[in-house]
Amino acid sequence: MPRNGLGTYTLPAGQPVTTGTTISSSTHNSLMSDVANALTGSLAADGQTPATANLPMGGYKHTNVASAAARTEYATSGQVQDGVLHALTGVGGTADAITATAPVSMAAYATGQRFSFVVGTTNTASATINVNAIAAKTIKKNGTQDLGAGDLLAGSVAEIYYDGADFQLVSRQCGAPAFSAYRSGSTQTVASGTMTLAQLQSEEFDTDSCFDSATNYRFTPLVAGYYRFDGQITGYANGSITALGASIRKNTVALRTAAQNVNFNATNSSINVSAIIPLNGSTDYVDLFGLVAGTGTLGFLLGQGVTFFQGHFVSPL
Repeated sequence: MPRNGLGTYTLPAGQPVTTGTTISSSTHNSLMSDVANALTGSLAADGQTPATANLPMGGYKHTNVASAAARTEYATSGQVQDGVLHALTGVGGTADAITATAPVSMAAYATGQRFSFVVGTTNTASATINVNAIAAKTIKKNGTQDLGAGDLLAGSVAEIYYDGADFQLVSRQCGAPAFSAYRSGSTQTVASGTMTLAQLQSEEFDTDSCFDSATNYRFTPLVAGYYRFDGQITGYANGSITALGASIRKNTVALRTAAQNVNFNATNSSINVSAIIPLNGSTDYVDLFGLVAGTGTLGFLLGQGVTFFQGHFVSPL
C-alpha cells in the first residue's frame, strides 16, 4: 500500500525490522515492491511521468514557471497581465486582406476568441484577417456590416472577437477628420447671379490632409461617417449687391442652400449655410458654392473669417 489516499506513505507489514532480525526475502522483496510502486506513482522531476488525476495544490502554487507556448499549457500571470496571449504579431498582407500570427499555436478558430493587433495600413474598403493561415475571415462592425474605408486606421490598435462565422470589430477606431479653409490672396471674381465654386486656397487646419486647397477646393475624407459643415460666403461689389446665396454640395448635388435679397446699396454682405452629411469615406466629397448678384465687379471677399468653409467628423455611419 504505497499511499493511503491522502498522500501519506505507510511501510508494508514487517517494517521496520529490529536489530538482529534475520533478513527474509519475502519481507525485503515486499518492501522493495512497495517502494517501487510508490515511486512509480510519484511525479518525476524531469517530466517523465504525467499526472493520472487532478492535482490539488492545497493552497500552494507553482512558482518560477515558464510562459505558455501551446494551447494545452497554462499561462503565467505575467502573460495574462501583459495581454500577450491575445496580441497578434507579424501583421502583414494588404490594407484590406490582413495576415497575422497568434502568440500561441492554433489550428482552428473558436467562438469567443479575442485578438488585438496594431493596424499596419488604413483599410480602403471591407477587410478580412487570416490568423496563422487558418482562413481569411471578414471583419464586421455593428454585427453584420462590412467595414468602411478608414475603420481600421494605421497605427491604431484594433480589437476583434470571433463570433463563429466572422470577426467582429470590438473597438471602433475611427479617425475624426476636420478642416477649416478660407479665401486668401485676392477677391475671387464671379459672374452675377451664378452659383460658383468657392476657391479656398488657404487652410487654417486640415487634420487628415483631406481638403484640396490647390485644385478642386473640396473635402474628401477617408473615414466614413456623418460630418458637420459650416460655410460663409461674403459677397463684394464695386457697384451694389442685390442678392446672395450659399450652397453645400455633395458630389455636385446641392444638399443645403441659403439665399437672401439685399435691399440696400451694400458693397459687401455675408450669408451662412450649414449641414450634417453622411460620407462613405472613399469617393464622396463636399464643397462650397456661392452666388453674388448685383452691379459692377462682383466677387467673394478674402479673409479667414470672411469667406470660409469648415467641417468635422461627428459619428460613424
